[in-house]
Amino acid sequence: MPDWLLLYAATIPVTALGGLARGIAGFGGPFVMLPVFNLFYPPTTSILIVLTVNILANIKLMPDAWRRQTSRTGIPLALGTVPFLPLGSYILLAVEPETARLIINAVILACALLLLTGWRYTRPIGWPGYATVGALGGVILGATSIAVPVALFLQSGRDSAAQGRANFIIWAFYASVFVIAYTWFGAEHDIPDPWLFLILLPVYFLGLISGFKLYKRMGDATLRRIIILFVLLVTSVGLIAEVLQITGRV
Repeated sequence: MPDWLLLYAATIPVTALGGLARGIAGFGGPFVMLPVFNLFYPPTTSILIVLTVNILANIKLMPDAWRRQTSRTGIPLALGTVPFLPLGSYILLAVEPETARLIINAVILACALLLLTGWRYTRPIGWPGYATVGALGGVILGATSIAVPVALFLQSGRDSAAQGRANFIIWAFYASVFVIAYTWFGAEHDIPDPWLFLILLPVYFLGLISGFKLYKRMGDATLRRIIILFVLLVTSVGLIAEVLQITGRV
């Protein structure tokens, strides 16, 4: 099998799946896609490819998210995130990435299991609280490319599941713009044939539209449960992969 055929045979299905996840939950596209793209490209190149496809397709989600977002959440999250994204990259110099991802996935898994029981944080969260969460999300995103903690946090409060989803979409848009710019100008990368973008973008967009249509049919309780279950799935897979890698079995 030619290398290009193997590339597209692996990346096209996972791109469609990533778009579907993004359309339903409002997150998860890059999380689904990056492990496969990392098999063919260096991590910085994979991040550029995946985030570029994700942010272009994200235009479909923005109008609905903008109507549902709550300004008390989105603005402080973004303000807290952007300054701390580079810090996450510097942390990689001091901490093994596999160890960091292992710890983060384990914490996320425990929190998702707690939310699955129906627990919610009922006290109001002000700007300082959301800015702190944004800063922590920025550090984690910069260090490990994992944005799931912010999505899970936004499902733990008093906002509806749809509002939490919308707030995450807005936050992820701002964060992605910064990560793309930082990776493009501040890291070594090798951009592949531009035809790859022309092929992957419509595939991702079709998956996203299908997921968005499913999301529109869901009630709030169903949407929240699906988001939490999706977090449980991806973090469990990530946790197992990191354990196997650290123990030298893969």
